[in-house]
Amino acid sequence: MANEDRVFRVDCECCGAKIHIDPVRREVFYTEHPDKPQRSFEEVVRDVKGSPQRAAEKFQAGLEAEENKEERLDALFRKAKKKAEEEDPDEPPPSIWDFR
Repeated sequence: MANEDRVFRVDCECCGAKIHIDPVRREVFYTEHPDKPQRSFEEVVRDVKGSPQRAAEKFQAGLEAEENKEERLDALFRKAKKKAEEEDPDEPPPSIWDFR
């Protein structure tokens, strides 16, 4: 096995992850993330109790985005239609060879 065929490891200085790189394919083979510190029982309970409120907030935000979706799409359609009407219908579309 040649030296070029071995996967080598690089340590990330900012997050502490270990990045394994394949030198032949020149791609990241896999990454080992540092272990997260153990959370206390009180932290876990606090997160579980707060999650219904966060879920309701996310649902409400998604609902509002869905309600405004039709208006945004109509505005985009009107804008595209106006642009299409302003263009000359007799002019041929641009060729891929024109963009050299």
